[in-house]
Order: sequence, then C-alpha cells, then structure tokens
Amino acid sequence: MVVLPLLASFWFASNAVRTARTDSLSAASVLREQRTRDFSAKISTRMRELERALSADLDRESENSKPSVKSKEAINPWAPSSLNPERFILQRFQFGVDGELVSPDIDSDAGPRINAFILATDSLRRDGLVLGQAQNENGSKTAAGWHGWYHDEGWQLIYWKRRSSGVIDGVWINRSVLISDIIGQLPDTSAASDQKSRQASFDLAINQSYDEGDVYQLVGASETALYQWGDHSDGSPSAEVHIALADPLSAWTLHCLYSPPTNPSLWAQRGALMIILGTALFLALSYFFLQEHRQKLREAQDRVSFVNQVSHELKTPLTNIQLYSELAANKLEGIEGGEPAQGNLAVIKHEAARLGRLIHNVLTFARDEKGTLTVNPKVIDIDPLVDEVIESWRPSLENAGITIERTGSASQCRADSDAIEQVIGNLISNVEKYAVDGQWISIETSETAKHVAIRVADHGPGIPTNQCHAIFDAFVRLDDRVNAKAAGSGLGLSIARRLIERQSGEITCRPGNPGCVFEFTLPKALS
Repeated sequence: MVVLPLLASFWFASNAVRTARTDSLSAASVLREQRTRDFSAKISTRMRELERALSADLDRESENSKPSVKSKEAINPWAPSSLNPERFILQRFQFGVDGELVSPDIDSDAGPRINAFILATDSLRRDGLVLGQAQNENGSKTAAGWHGWYHDEGWQLIYWKRRSSGVIDGVWINRSVLISDIIGQLPDTSAASDQKSRQASFDLAINQSYDEGDVYQLVGASETALYQWGDHSDGSPSAEVHIALADPLSAWTLHCLYSPPTNPSLWAQRGALMIILGTALFLALSYFFLQEHRQKLREAQDRVSFVNQVSHELKTPLTNIQLYSELAANKLEGIEGGEPAQGNLAVIKHEAARLGRLIHNVLTFARDEKGTLTVNPKVIDIDPLVDEVIESWRPSLENAGITIERTGSASQCRADSDAIEQVIGNLISNVEKYAVDGQWISIETSETAKHVAIRVADHGPGIPTNQCHAIFDAFVRLDDRVNAKAAGSGLGLSIARRLIERQSGEITCRPGNPGCVFEFTLPKALS
C-alpha cells in the first residue's frame, strides 16, 4: 500500500523537474546560438572587407602584363593597418587564356615560397583550371571569387579575377596572417576573467550579457581549435552550439560551450522535495547496496572527466604554439642569418605535432570510455591513404635515420579514413619511439577475397610472444620505468584496436625476424 503512492509521487515530481530542465536547456541553447551567429557575422563582414581590398589591389596590378612578384621581406604582416591587402598576400599568380600558369614561372628556380605555391596548387592546375570553369546559377562564367581547398596544414584560400581578355589574376592568401587577423576581430582571451571587460568586448545586442562559464572556439577544417576565449574553470561545459562560417570559410565552425542552468522552477523544487520526503525510507534501505557501486562509478567518471578536461585545456595553448611558430617561420624566411632560428622553430613544430598526436589519442580514449566514440566507415581507396600517411611521417622518420620500404597494393575497402590514419600513425609512432635502432620500417598492403590487410614491420628489439596480446590493453608498456629509453603513454595500441574493431576488423601482433609485425584487416568493399 505504501510502495504505489511513493512510486506515483516519484514519477510526477521527476517529470516536473525534467520539464523545467528541458525548458532551461532550450532557452540557453537559443541564447548562445544567437551570440555565436553574431560572431560569425562579424567574421563574414571582415572577409567581405578583405575581398573588396583584394579586388581593388588586383585591378591595380592588372595594368601590368604579369602580376608583380613582390619581395616577401618588404611585407610586414605585423604592421598595424585597417586592412592592407599586402599583409594577406603570400603569392600572386596569373593563368593565361589557355589555362596555363603564366606567373610565377613553374620551371624556374624560384625559391621556397614559390615552390610551396606550385606544390599547393598542383591539384588546381591538374584538374583543368577549376577557376576558369566556375559558373553562376544562370550558367555564365563568374568574373571573380574565392576558391578554398584543404592542403598540408589546413584550409587554403585564393582570390581570383577574370579579365575581359580571359586572363585570370589571383593571389594565394597567407593562412597564418588570415587566422591572426580573424582572431583580432574576436574577443581577447585575457578579458575572459573580467565580466565587465568581457561584456564590453563582445559588442552584442542590447541586454545580452555573457554568463560565467561560456567558452567560444574557432575550429578549423581538421577539427582543431584555432582560437578560444572564455573560461570554464568551474568544470567542463556540458552543452554545445555549432555554427558554420559563411563562404569562403565554410570549412570552419564556431562552437559555443556552456553549462546550462540547473535551477528548476519553484513548483519543480517543491516536487523535488516531495521526492526526498516520499522516498526517504526506500533510499535508507537501498543505501548500503548502492553505495559501493556508486563510489566506483563516480571514480571512473572523475578519471574520464579529468583526462578529457586536461586534454581539451592543452589543445588551445598547443594550437597557439603551432600558429605563432608558423608565423615566426614565415617572418624569418629569406632573412640572412636566420637559418639557426629556422632550425629551432622546426624543432618546436615537430615537438608540437608529437604532442598534438598524444592529445588526439587521449581524447579518443576518453570518448571511448564515455561511450561516445564513433566511426563512419565508407568505401575508400586504401593505397592512397597509406601513401599519404607515409609522406606526412617521412621527414620525421628520415631525420631519425629510418629507411622506409613501401610494398604491395590493395583495392577498396570499407573504413573510416580518419580513424585508419590515426591507427597507422600510432603504429609508425611506435617504430619511431621503440624500434629506431633497427633503422628500417616496412609498410605493406595486400588483399584477400574478403579483406584488405595493412602490415607495419620493423627491425627493432621485438615483442615477446607472450606479450603480443597484452600490449593492446590501455596503459600497458613493456618497460614501465620512468627513465625508460623511450617514453610513451601506453594508449596508442589500445586505441588502434578499439578503432579497428569498431570497423569490423582485427589487429594482431607477432614476432618478426628480427623486430615485430603489426597487421590489421578491414572488410573489403563489395563490388
């Protein structure tokens, strides 16, 4: 007789609290979305200003037969200016009526900057001058516009104009300067700890004040935070608003992270009080049975939350280190006597990339522990993907004296390309850390009737047969000493196994002769 009224009271009060909570979440989401759109509009306005400035600059340059190749040393990207187009121009170019690159000269020994431009725009020229084929909705060719594509370190942009003669003039945008300029339009990170300063900097609609705990991020095409402002020192935000930027920055998004209000309405609080009073006896009887389970669950959640929060906190300063080291390298390029500083910056960039891979692994592990890790398999060509990963690792491996041997071939398979790239990267990273004395790595692809296989072998010290299964467990390392020769987190192989198994594949380890061999399989694409 007592249980049914208690259960009924519990249900009605819980429903009241849930309704109040839902209303609070909805209101918070709408408010943050509007604020995020305000920031997006501010960035779009800045891009329109840049477009007008670049268009006028190209019109001035068109008086010459070819675009001028200005000395990069004469351009100071740090000089204060409302909007000086020269700050943003990394390289000028011109396509002739026949679609051939007129300037810069592709066959000349033009130096690292022009060589970098030729390499970055190889796909544009190879695909038949996509700029010249651009059309409006009515079918006529466009006279000017932006073109963006993903290359090397991130999203690249060019702005171009077609002349009446059919010649196309354009400029390749300095990505580092563009990011720096856009960051300059956003609130200062240092203002995050001061509420009044933050409200003055944000410049939003009347009566819209910022709440403590709001965090905003500008996220690039590789889902890396380019900039962040705000503070969530009280805990990790539990809700997000995502707004994609307008063209030509459609590959970037603005994120608002916040903790939604938790205070329910008065009548909901009274309902919560009824729950406390009505279920006191039930809680007292069940307390001793649940206490141990809840304690273990809380400790597990705290560990995952801590790892997740620390990793997120590391991403922002790491991104700034990478950004400003790149800006410094650009500034030193071509300066006489700047080679030692360039070498130091190369070490910074290499170590920052290594730290970035570690953070990526930790975040993947945290998502898996929370049950939010997902993969999106689709039909991909495995050989180009493997070759792309090898090329990204080649400078680091060759610098360590490791010879790379690439053999075999395979057809299409069903896999998540980002996840496979992370798996192969983790296997190569292990060779760089633990098998560098072997001075050799082999990466082979093959296929059977149902599967595609990728093998990574080395000539290192090898792994004992009885340890080949255990090393795929989290935090397991063969040498756990603090002063071990090679440092590692013990997460790389664990993450590799979890990612492969979520794609209906299998990963194994076996001794080599010498060294060891890691092999993983993926389902072959159905023809």
